[in-house]
Amino acid sequence: MRPRHKHGLGPDFEALVREQLDLGERWRICGSGVEEIERKSKREGIEAVTKETVAYCEIEASEGLKDAAVDAGRCPGCGGELRRRGNRDERSWRHLSVLGKPFEIRATLMRLQCLSDKCGRYCSMQAPWESPSKHFTLAQEEVVLKQVMESGFSGAALLLAIAATSLHKLVGRRVELAHAAQDWSCVTAVGVDDYAIGEGHEYVSIFSDIITRRVLFVAAGRSHETFKLFLEEGRKHRFRPDNVVYISMDMGTGYIKGAMLNFPRAVIVFDKFHVIKLANDKVDQIRRAELGKATAAIRGHLKGNRWIYLKNAANLTEKEKVRFSRIDMSSFWAGRAYQIRVALQSVYAYPDKDRARSRLKALIRWVRRLCKDAPAYFSVPMRSLTGTLEERADGILSHWDSKLTNAFHEGMHSAYSAVKRKARGLSFNGTRTLLYLHYGKLDFGFDLNATLHSSLKQAPSLRLTPSTTTKSAAREIA
Repeated sequence: MRPRHKHGLGPDFEALVREQLDLGERWRICGSGVEEIERKSKREGIEAVTKETVAYCEIEASEGLKDAAVDAGRCPGCGGELRRRGNRDERSWRHLSVLGKPFEIRATLMRLQCLSDKCGRYCSMQAPWESPSKHFTLAQEEVVLKQVMESGFSGAALLLAIAATSLHKLVGRRVELAHAAQDWSCVTAVGVDDYAIGEGHEYVSIFSDIITRRVLFVAAGRSHETFKLFLEEGRKHRFRPDNVVYISMDMGTGYIKGAMLNFPRAVIVFDKFHVIKLANDKVDQIRRAELGKATAAIRGHLKGNRWIYLKNAANLTEKEKVRFSRIDMSSFWAGRAYQIRVALQSVYAYPDKDRARSRLKALIRWVRRLCKDAPAYFSVPMRSLTGTLEERADGILSHWDSKLTNAFHEGMHSAYSAVKRKARGLSFNGTRTLLYLHYGKLDFGFDLNATLHSSLKQAPSLRLTPSTTTKSAAREIA
């Protein structure tokens, strides 16, 4: 045990710490104080030493608790009996700051050794306030997770005065443990969509449970191989591919191939948003092409009015509605392309699949008739659209069987931009950690949206932790 400061923080403060950590009678506070310590850091090969004022509180286990650890404890490796090996494991944990100064909980934990000659491995008591990240208390860990959700890693590091590398390790470890504990056995409808995470066409594929609206898995890239990675991860979560009835996605060939290879029994549903977006892209392509070829009167309808052709009429601003009322959509090709997009959107208004199928076929015939006498800048994009609609008709019409959409993913797109800003400069693993933290509905033992410090008084009274050389999982003592 480190020598305590001659001036303690006072019995009232120590009583508050005892209440916060729910120490009970088995742990006692043996000292507290404030001291100046030196911290060494190394960056780009240059070592630096900084001095920092730290408040601390020293805690030790009672003899009764130590005896209980020996009597009730079992070796994490072989399950054999244990014996005491002395108080040699000095530990410290970062706790909630006090008056803007770092505050540490310090304790010397008893080490134990297995009695078996074949095993002989060491383990040590684990403090009830210790988080799974080892170097922080449960209360501090809760504050860190909530602050990272709010401000990202760099913002949390600045506000909490904790090194960014430490935050990455803490949050990454806790998210990894919480994600590994998830159960996917009840997943019946999967949605997948791609998100850009950086420049140079760098994407991730996000798989989600559409019913419970939670992110299940994040994979690098957007090829068919991402489905294979999703299945491999699912084996760790009791995922049952045969239970998946529907897979909602865009019309990318990579996702279609991945779904057909890995989920042969599932029905592919092409998301409504992506179907309409495909038509919108063709409308904008035709508008841009016609802008350079049309007369001055028609250019007045096209220039500066891009969003009039891409928005729904109900979403137009008042100024856009006035301009829209002055446009004769049937008098130029971009206007006719807009009418085709509106007609395609109206297909989804039909209540049953048979009527929607008839309407879709009629729409395709109408567009092909228009293409016969149309210029190339109109006919080429529209023939491409009708070819895709005809080829993917089964997946489009599956919408009426499942009534599913990727609305959860599309809703994430706007919020995801904030996550991207928080993940700026992070690797793929850091970005995935933030996505799981925000949208994975992970169980950390407390509500991420509740008041801070709800994790206090929830820890078990005693656990055993294997020595760091054993790299074995901890075992709780009842």
